[in-house]
Amino acid sequence: MKRLTFFNIIRLFNLLSIDVALGALAGGVLAVKTTGAIMPFSWYLVLPLATWVIYTIDRLLDVSISGLKIQTMRHMLHSRYIKELGLVVSFMAAISLAVATLYFPLRFIIFGVIMSVFSLIHLAGAWYSTGGRRFYYPKEISTTFIYCAGIWGIPVINTQAPLTCQVYVTVTVFAVLVLVNILLYDFYEDTLDKQSGVLSLTGIFGCQTIKKALYLLLLVALVLTGLIKDGTTALVLLAIAIIHLTVLKLPALREQEYYRILAEGSFMLPLLLLL
Repeated sequence: MKRLTFFNIIRLFNLLSIDVALGALAGGVLAVKTTGAIMPFSWYLVLPLATWVIYTIDRLLDVSISGLKIQTMRHMLHSRYIKELGLVVSFMAAISLAVATLYFPLRFIIFGVIMSVFSLIHLAGAWYSTGGRRFYYPKEISTTFIYCAGIWGIPVINTQAPLTCQVYVTVTVFAVLVLVNILLYDFYEDTLDKQSGVLSLTGIFGCQTIKKALYLLLLVALVLTGLIKDGTTALVLLAIAIIHLTVLKLPALREQEYYRILAEGSFMLPLLLLL
């Protein structure tokens, strides 16, 4: 039996996508600070729960595909506990739906329904593109859109303040960093994707092209961050960009999927805005 250390707990959080859910919550904090929206407590509960449900369903669909051999630690964990995680997902989805139905205003619910449709399309497309079908579904772009829209959409709808250039710049930087995060995983997991029959942007354009694209996107994020007037927001986004640049420059982090722990963890940094 493995000793339960602090690092092992962090690794388990990463394998179960709990850090992704916390990152979504942190992104929500950033969105609220940037837009000036006043959000109900129910939104802060539903946002991370819904994010975790979608991410976990995606993993469970991956491992349930017949003949798909996925060798990442997170997929092996989901494969081993597929029934138990399926029950937890159902329970968390029911909680999210109940809280949203009881406490969300109508405009929140309508937006949530729209995002649910996009999420179902995304899951169906990502599922169909696996298993060696040689069908490319732009999951990198789709994931970026759904993740960012799910975090920023309702605060933008709910704010009483005008949407200034600062809001648009901050949203753009955040979206670019999310895309960098997803492409970084494509880059590091290209070999595993090919073995699993998954067609990604890295598989289409090659590692060198994606690496150049990552550097370019990080440069764009750094330049745009310099335009953000709020110092704490700029520092948080700058830190996320630097962590991703460090992960890209240190391929040794591929071992034990350390790159995922660092990259996903960086999106929790906006929680510092609460201090």
